[in-house]
This record gives sequence, structure tokens and C-alpha cells, in this order.
Amino acid sequence: MLSEFSCERNQDVEDFLKRQAIDFTNKHQSVTYLVFATDNAQLLGYFALTIKPITVSGEPFSNTVRKKLSRVTR
Repeated sequence: MLSEFSCERNQDVEDFLKRQAIDFTNKHQSVTYLVFATDNAQLLGYFALTIKPITVSGEPFSNTVRKKLSRVTR
């Protein structure tokens, strides 16, 4: 299925899916989701979400910025 996917506009898009997506998932570096046509299950495209935590020290930020950051962090 992946071997049939092509992206004429950007070879890097095609190469990532065919050569790196599975390896990145196995290494917990990203998760790749495939998008299929509903009528014939043809692979139309994909998107990948990277999994990379970031650490930010709160010291240089104001209290307002710290509150905003705390909404989206642990």
C-alpha cells in the first residue's frame, strides 16, 4: 500500500512515508496517520505528529505568561 503512494510535488513527503515513518514510530519520535478515500480505500495522504517534549524554566517569564503556559503543560 505504501509503495503505491506518490507525491510528485515533493519527493521528501513521499520518502518520509516510505522510508522513515515506521522507524520514527518505533522509536517513539512521531506518529503517522494515513488518510484514505472512503469510496475505494485509496491512500490519499498522511500527516505526522512529532513527539518531542520541551522543558521551559519559568524564571524568565512574568506571572501572566506562567499562567498561560500552565494551561498547556503538566
